[in-house]
Amino acid sequence: MAGDWPNIAEAGLLVHVVSAERLVLVDDGSGGQREELLEIGELVCRISQPSAEEREVAAAAGANLDVVIYFAPGLDVRRGDLLTEVGTTDRWEVESRVRPSVRDSYVKTRCVLRQSLGGV
Repeated sequence: MAGDWPNIAEAGLLVHVVSAERLVLVDDGSGGQREELLEIGELVCRISQPSAEEREVAAAAGANLDVVIYFAPGLDVRRGDLLTEVGTTDRWEVESRVRPSVRDSYVKTRCVLRQSLGGV
């Protein structure tokens, strides 16, 4: 039964912390707009390696899938958000948000590692 499934936060599976940022459009003061990174805040999550099936589906779609990151249900994590694991330089871009099979159990995102030029 769906009611018997604990959500991911209640199960104690969220053991990583990421800093989340989102590109937003802001007025530039001259009648135009520019993109700016908006800090969403720190979110607890579970970082998981994708399964062989998930990597295969991504490859068939012409995409690269580095990790799957799970969040507590109800969090506003969107495609394009940038996630940096606190205490590391690992930075991922959310490629997609996947609806879970059990409602209100978790938010699942598929993410790709983004490395800056110069390796930092």
